[in-house]
Amino acid sequence: MIVDIVNGFLGSGKTTLIKNLLDALGGLEKIAVIVNEFGAVGIDGTILAQDGMDVIELPSGCICCTLNSDLKKQVAVIATNYAPDRLIIEPTGVATISSLLKIFNSLTLEKFITQVRIICIVDATDFFNIYSGNKFFVESQLAAAQLVVINKVDLIADDEIDKIVKEIEDVNSQAYQLATAFGQVPLEIYLALQGFSPGLLGNELAEKLNSETNITHQFQTYCSTFEQQVSEERLGSFLKSLQLGEFGAVIRAKGILKLKEKDWVLFNLATGKITITKMEQPQSLGKIVVIGTNLTKKEIEVRFTQCLIGG
Repeated sequence: MIVDIVNGFLGSGKTTLIKNLLDALGGLEKIAVIVNEFGAVGIDGTILAQDGMDVIELPSGCICCTLNSDLKKQVAVIATNYAPDRLIIEPTGVATISSLLKIFNSLTLEKFITQVRIICIVDATDFFNIYSGNKFFVESQLAAAQLVVINKVDLIADDEIDKIVKEIEDVNSQAYQLATAFGQVPLEIYLALQGFSPGLLGNELAEKLNSETNITHQFQTYCSTFEQQVSEERLGSFLKSLQLGEFGAVIRAKGILKLKEKDWVLFNLATGKITITKMEQPQSLGKIVVIGTNLTKKEIEVRFTQCLIGG
């Protein structure tokens, strides 16, 4: 099977990109997806599972550190029991690509995998801010990629796109760069990518990745599951408070919930922007995850509990 790792920082659009690819590949290939989220509550797996895909969630930690052995075992199990044509992996946005590649460079997986391909997605609206704050982390993601997707280009000027393209080229001149919006990748470009075989990770790339910094320790999470419906008005006020930094520096927030007397919705807070979209299918449980630094988790809990009907 082919293994595709879709890498990118928190809020860059990994889940949207994967969902688009699954829609495009529907009926052409047998696909399995592994989703790993930073925090004890998984959201992205629920979104992808709506499309009827085989989704295996590995929450509560980071693939690159606490779940190394689990990931290798899970890949072997999937290959043996499901035999998919393609396995797509969405690691948490703070996963180190070097540790992921060490897993897939293992000869113990060679009999299951034909090639491993790395797709790195970056948020054009926040690229230089993230890059300046996490230089080695971002450069390692870019250095490993065969395809770099510059997402959300509809929100920035053309000259800014050119600057991002130049910066990425300086790090990895071999990668194919694609400027796009809403995580759209043409299927012919995606299918034509050439990765590496397990056990054949190049020395030059391995040397570049040795300097990668693990940044997971910088982040805190607030996670919760709940059965109650949610007040739309109070939710709006709560999300605005998150957006304004009243509970600390929120890098990413997302949740699945049922608004009172309305549909199930998915909310996202990424790069300072809030979106709320209708879910395609009803869910059995509401979920929320907030990721950031210097979070006042007790205050977040109090304010969000106030959003719950009967909370």
